[in-house]
Amino acid sequence: MLTQRDIGLNFVGKGDSFLYGVGLFQGQGQNEIDRNGGKTIVGRFVYKFTPNLELGASGQLGTFRPESSASDLLVRRAGLELSYTKGFWNIEGEYIWGDGYNLFRNGESESRGFYLYNTFSASPKLDFVLGYDKLDPAIGESTFLISDDSQNARDRFTIGVNYYLSREPVHRILLNYEQRRELEGPGASGSGFRLRYQYSW
Repeated sequence: MLTQRDIGLNFVGKGDSFLYGVGLFQGQGQNEIDRNGGKTIVGRFVYKFTPNLELGASGQLGTFRPESSASDLLVRRAGLELSYTKGFWNIEGEYIWGDGYNLFRNGESESRGFYLYNTFSASPKLDFVLGYDKLDPAIGESTFLISDDSQNARDRFTIGVNYYLSREPVHRILLNYEQRRELEGPGASGSGFRLRYQYSW
């Protein structure tokens, strides 16, 4: 969103077989004043090992100070990613890990998640998508009082089609069927069709 940002500086670059980004931010999140005593460093590096295979790593190290606190809490995040393309097929995945301050529970906890998506480009206009993702945003924390609580682990299975009005820039219509499960708490069915329109440049 154009009106949402964490104030800081970001530098990006790329070579023939790699790209990188590194940033320094105040670390309090989107549209928040700077309350903490430190800054947050983030970085990402992706290397193309072959014309088909890219592997990357990303991380965050910093502090966060809750509004009602006088102390800074550590924030640690790490991620590993891959992208493999062969002919009409593209497989993408990422594993993420976090520890320290957690926005989902407004306190300190560990979090883990991953996604794996497979895309088949049937034509210049049409892609078929099959994917799975899982997230536990606060390991060891859950509530049985309400369904769809932000602290509870959940997963999602997605199958769908993407229709491109243009690939460069991305201009497309997405129709997906998503089967979502609550893995903790009382549970709630989030399954159903999702129709979206996306334009990016």
